[in-house]
Amino acid sequence: MTTGRDDEAAPPGTGADAGTADPASAGGPPGTGASRAGGARPGEPLWGGRFGTPPAPEARALGRSLAFDVRLAAQDVEASVAHARALEAAGLLTAEEAARLEGALREVGAEIAEGRFAFDPADEDVHSAIERGVTERLGELGARLHAGRSRNDLVATDVRLWMREASRRVGGLVRMLVRTLLARAREHAGTVMPGTTHGRPAQVVTLGHQLLAHAWALLRDLGRLEDQARRAAASPLGAGALATSTLGLDPAATARRLGFDRSFENSIDAVSDRDAVQELLACCAILGTHCSRLAADAIRWSELGWAEVDEAYATGSSMMPQKRNPDVLELARGKAGRLAAAFQSLATVLAGLPLGYHRDLQEDKEPLFDAVDTLELVLPALIGCLETLRFDPAAMRAAALAPELYATDVAEALVRTGVPFREAHRRVGELLRRLETEGRTLRDLTAAEWAAFGLEGGGALLDPDRSVRARAIPGGPAPQSVLAQVDAIEAALAMREGMGEHHETKVRVVEADAAHDWQRIPVPEGDQAPPGEEVVLFRAMDGRFSVGLWRRAPEEGPMEPPYHEMAILLEGEVELTLDDGTVLRAGPGDVIVAPKGARATWRSLSPVRKFWAIYREPEGAP
Repeated sequence: MTTGRDDEAAPPGTGADAGTADPASAGGPPGTGASRAGGARPGEPLWGGRFGTPPAPEARALGRSLAFDVRLAAQDVEASVAHARALEAAGLLTAEEAARLEGALREVGAEIAEGRFAFDPADEDVHSAIERGVTERLGELGARLHAGRSRNDLVATDVRLWMREASRRVGGLVRMLVRTLLARAREHAGTVMPGTTHGRPAQVVTLGHQLLAHAWALLRDLGRLEDQARRAAASPLGAGALATSTLGLDPAATARRLGFDRSFENSIDAVSDRDAVQELLACCAILGTHCSRLAADAIRWSELGWAEVDEAYATGSSMMPQKRNPDVLELARGKAGRLAAAFQSLATVLAGLPLGYHRDLQEDKEPLFDAVDTLELVLPALIGCLETLRFDPAAMRAAALAPELYATDVAEALVRTGVPFREAHRRVGELLRRLETEGRTLRDLTAAEWAAFGLEGGGALLDPDRSVRARAIPGGPAPQSVLAQVDAIEAALAMREGMGEHHETKVRVVEADAAHDWQRIPVPEGDQAPPGEEVVLFRAMDGRFSVGLWRRAPEEGPMEPPYHEMAILLEGEVELTLDDGTVLRAGPGDVIVAPKGARATWRSLSPVRKFWAIYREPEGAP
């Protein structure tokens, strides 16, 4: 996943590998003058020490990726800080040197974020720009940062860090869209409307049922994003250019520092792997398809007069004053093609590509960035459009009275009298054909004709409310089934957001220590935390599980014990050893509550998925 000049790949006509050697050792080619302290000469790439001829301008222009990979700056800083600490742990840097490197890296990162960083024409990509900025500040010490790493493993790490945050952002928007659909479905659980197959009226359903069909699809999208994120949670840093290094680095410790679940299993795979990007693009493409289908339904409803798009999500015509066009929905429908193309673009690049780094792989980021950007435009607009979409239940009910929608109801009524379904299907089909030649419909049948057909009181079958109520099995369109589906989806979302129901099983445990990474987030709407409180999370350094607590946080400074309320809801299994030597195990569904001042150590016994829960300790508990 490299974005700029790979340590192996030089531009056309410039030669081959510059390796992963420390840049401090890279002198200038004969006759070209002295290099800057610990780095390349002005205008020279990081790998330029091997070459006597600079890249041709057109070759430099083709290979320069700074214009799009600059958005990886924050991730590059974090990965570089983790690498500096790895060099410290390997005895290659002192603690003071690592701290100075970290300070310089964060200064450069802040300058880039604020638009104050002066990029150089020699900066092929954001990675070389950041390293140059650090070297200019620290001289030879800055040049030592690149020891033991390649831009191959660095960029692969940066992209995975970026993907992790992007996947969370997109997932959050998908959850918002699902909740919008749930609210509208609950509102219209009993609103009858025609359902279609082949675009033609088929059977009566409810609007809530139709909306939830889209919600279930989006819930699967959330599952795909989560599955993808788990597979992508392997750090490539330490793989080097291809075959790691001889410097005694610890990739597993680096992975923990960056919040990954694990380190790479094979260094060649680590620098070659693009299926992590490809899989996220596939998730985006499928999500885009679901957004497109949802938009297409809303457009169709507006065309039929069943719904009206709010003016805030419509546009007019430059020529026809009367027009109010559903442009937001049409754009959401059309963006699916762009998202599918992003996946296809990378798939085409990867097809037949041998293992190892190849410059072709620079083409992985633009479709990735574009796909996420597209969804971050589409999803909020679609949410707003659906929140404000005005449905016309009366118009839907009128359309649901069409007699042909009840043919299946009539056939199944015959089945309940003992007629085999094939025979019932034939008899109803023949009846419909006859009525059509007579210019009549099922609604024109008299009581006597219904009786002669074998269904006393058959006219009662042609009632939309009766029709949907008769389909009350789980997953059906009946109002009670729709509400049950809403509850099921809300429960699934709650588990993802850490607001699942609380369990009675309790294990007395832990508080955080300095080895944990604290994050502060607002209390989610509808949670049980008291008003004005905050939820504070820590993530264990190996990234395997999170603990949530609530308390009134201090204005500044660390969270100090005792913690009055703390909980963790586990999926997986951990073992906890209390200070007094008691060993406890907690597994799926267990809620761990911390008493005041309690301490423990833990270890994972099986993969533990992260999510948190809030649990109030009972009155009088120790």
